[in-house]
Amino acid sequence: MSVKVIIEGCRLSYPALFKPRESQEGGDAKYQATILIPKTDAKAVQAIQTAIQQEMAAAAQPSGAWKGAQPPNPQLPLYDGDQVKPRSGKPWGDECKGHWVLRTSSSTQPDIVDEYGNKAMDASKFYAGCYCHYSVNIAAYNNKQLGVGAYLNCVMFDKDGEPLEAHASAKEDFADLLAARATQPPMSQMPQTAAPTGFGGFDGFGGFPQQ
Repeated sequence: MSVKVIIEGCRLSYPALFKPRESQEGGDAKYQATILIPKTDAKAVQAIQTAIQQEMAAAAQPSGAWKGAQPPNPQLPLYDGDQVKPRSGKPWGDECKGHWVLRTSSSTQPDIVDEYGNKAMDASKFYAGCYCHYSVNIAAYNNKQLGVGAYLNCVMFDKDGEPLEAHASAKEDFADLLAARATQPPMSQMPQTAAPTGFGGFDGFGGFPQQ
C-alpha cells in the first residue's frame, strides 16, 4: 500500500535525478531528491503528514508492513528545517529555514520532464536551487528498521531559482597570495644573475661550441 502525493512548485536540493547516488546510510545507490517545502504551503504539508499517518496505521496491522508492530520512533522522511538533524544533531542549512525537508529516493529513475512536459535530457536544468513539481509515493517499509519512506515517481521543472551550490572563487581563495604578488617588482626590474664562467655547454645553435 502507498499514498501518492503531488507537491507543487517547491525547491530542489541535493538532486541525483539522472545518476543514482549512494546514501549516507550506505546501501545500494539510488536516485534522490530533497524537497524544501515552505511551511506556508499548508496544502502540501497536510497531504504529506496525512499520508504518513495513514501508512503508519496500515503498517501496524497484522497484515501490514510492520506485521502488527508499533515502533515508538519509526524513521520518517519529513523533517523540520528549523530544528536539528536527528542523527548528527547539527542544524540544517540556511536554505532549510522556514521549510519542511522531505527526503525522497527511488531505485529506478523517475520520469523527468521540462516545464512543457517534454522528456528532459539535460541534467544541468535540474540543479540544487531550482523549483519543480513532484509526484511522490508515501509508503511504510520493513528493512532492518521500521519506517515510512517517500519514493520519487516524477519530477517536472517549474522555474529557475538561486543555486544552492556555492562555487569557489580563485580570487577569493588566493587573495593573500595575489596581494603579496602585487607588491613585488615586475620581472623586467628584477636584478639579472650573470651566467657562470667556464661553462662548456651548447653553443645555442644546437651543437657544442667550436674548438
